[in-house]
Amino acid sequence: MAVMVQRGLAGSLEAVTAYALVRVLQFRLLSGLSGIARNYDPEHPGFCAVEWLRDKGVHGGGIRYCISNSSFFNQASINVSQVHFDDSPMMSLGSVTAISAIVHPLNPFTPSLHFHICWTESKFGQGAWRLIFDLNPSMENRSAKSLFIKALKQGAPEQYEEAKSIGDKYFYIPSLKRHRGVAHFFLEDFKLKANGTETGLAERLGKSIIDCYLDIVETTSNKFISPKAEDLERQLYFHSVYFFQVLTLDRGTMAGLIVHDQNDLGVLASLPYWVSKPILEGFLEKMNGHKKELFQIILSILPDQVRCEISDSIRQKIASKLRNYYLLNPHQLRELS
Repeated sequence: MAVMVQRGLAGSLEAVTAYALVRVLQFRLLSGLSGIARNYDPEHPGFCAVEWLRDKGVHGGGIRYCISNSSFFNQASINVSQVHFDDSPMMSLGSVTAISAIVHPLNPFTPSLHFHICWTESKFGQGAWRLIFDLNPSMENRSAKSLFIKALKQGAPEQYEEAKSIGDKYFYIPSLKRHRGVAHFFLEDFKLKANGTETGLAERLGKSIIDCYLDIVETTSNKFISPKAEDLERQLYFHSVYFFQVLTLDRGTMAGLIVHDQNDLGVLASLPYWVSKPILEGFLEKMNGHKKELFQIILSILPDQVRCEISDSIRQKIASKLRNYYLLNPHQLRELS
């Protein structure tokens, strides 16, 4: 009889605390989105729970709640993970604990959300937080942008300007001469001090951004009656921009794919469910060098359709192509955001 291996958790107090925090945030966002979706559609199927294991659970893993192509969501994934190496004395990395969430609503009037909080800890007692939040609308929504920025400033008044500057740089797409979203916050290598204020900042910001985004979703869902054809076209264009930025510039996505192949679908859950191949081919014409070569490989995976479905099988093929490309060309990783 096969023996089931449970997903192990890290042993340090800091990692335990970080894991408890990201789980609370995961269910705060999950329950909020589920409630709004059911109010909109009482028959909404709800999120599906998917567990993944790192090295069969010996080194942890994670659980994500995801949904694709529903009556309320284009694509959404709320993933919490903890990978640890308590049993590996030769590794200096102790553990990595994170929540990574992406929400692409079906409603073209509701912005997409990217939300990431990560605690990385060495075996020497040193650790740091990475906090990333960005709002990504397919069409202008000044009220949503204003609310999101207000939540960021209230949550991190001392860090906001620095994090905004880093985020604006990280999410800029040079070949398209535009940013991915309209509000960006990126704070990396944020040290944990003895008084634990940084843990408090991560919790405060996380809850503030989740509550702000839920308000935005609930407010804009009231407009989701019968979007015009041009509204849906603008959304498809933006989702194609999002797809392009993630697969050609996003350092975090590439790192997640290269380090192991045990959560490919979770890493690429950030991709929208529908994109346009003709639009992406237009972006290709603005590229050069190795990134153009890489994006040609990605485009060869997609069917020749105006609206391409980014199914799990497509995501898996993209993940394999990206990983193989960068393993053969590791020097190209330096050019990522």
